[in-house]
Amino acid sequence: MQINKTSATQNFTNQTQPSFKGLSGLGKKVASDKSWLKGFAKNAEYNGISMGLPSLLLLLYGATIVPRFAQAHDKHERREVLTRDFLSITAILFLEKALSKGFSVLNSVKSGFALNFKPKAAEGTTGFKKFLHYINPVKGATVLSSKELVSKYSNLEGNKNGIADFIDFIKQQGGNLKKVFAFDEKVKGHVEKLLGKTIKDATAEEIEHGLKNAKKSDASLKGIYDAFRGNSNKFVQKAKLMNSTFAFVSMCLLVPGFMIWIQRFNAKVTKKAVAKELEAKKAQEAANKTTTPVATEVPVIVIASKVMKTAQNSSSASQRQAYADFLGQKQN
Repeated sequence: MQINKTSATQNFTNQTQPSFKGLSGLGKKVASDKSWLKGFAKNAEYNGISMGLPSLLLLLYGATIVPRFAQAHDKHERREVLTRDFLSITAILFLEKALSKGFSVLNSVKSGFALNFKPKAAEGTTGFKKFLHYINPVKGATVLSSKELVSKYSNLEGNKNGIADFIDFIKQQGGNLKKVFAFDEKVKGHVEKLLGKTIKDATAEEIEHGLKNAKKSDASLKGIYDAFRGNSNKFVQKAKLMNSTFAFVSMCLLVPGFMIWIQRFNAKVTKKAVAKELEAKKAQEAANKTTTPVATEVPVIVIASKVMKTAQNSSSASQRQAYADFLGQKQN
């Protein structure tokens, strides 16, 4: 008896394998420094549990607005979806951040405190264009968090270069040294002792030079360090209050208020549009009723004529007599 020599083990070496050339090419494009796909992929990837901006935009605009627009019953509802949903999502994503940045920038100018990291794109620009760079919700200025404010406005003595690092931070981020050191009366007094003149009369350069060149053993410098010691000193509390207050106002009051206004605006516009359509419909119906009697006069005369002629030629004597009586004739 012959034994089947075919092995039960399958040989896969000659079988066609799936091709991944397309995916391989896509991977090379994403990895390429010159490809826009690399930037998109980098921005779309998750940062911990936070979704990347492109992914978030695609999800909110695509998965929210498109289905609601497709399921709308009429043109009025479609318009409401585009205005209400689009503006509401935009406000949630961008308006709150832009408002927080705007308030932070304004507070920084007013108080002299450095409350945000300035965008590099704003360098060399002035006026409204510069302000737009600051409030850019995607890039723009970065509002300092409470933790960052604590690190910048407390324990100056622990900095590598002491108070010099604090002075450089205020200058680089557009703060005002005169306003910052005049905020607290004790600190103001210590600075004026080191300068030999009032802060009001001193220039920013004189304040910088006087503090950076002060001896570590100087009692006035130690007094300044004492005022900035601790994570809840007056300067930290002031900086936190300015940033957190307006962040709360923009997130909890201004943005929701804007969304409520959009809803009411939509209802008002729709009501006005529907009323206008009803008025046009009523006017059309009234016009149709006015022209209807004129159109029926000719057919009535024609019908009456046909009836009389029919009666005249009728085989019925009574009908012929009725016709004759109508014409005032004698029937033979």
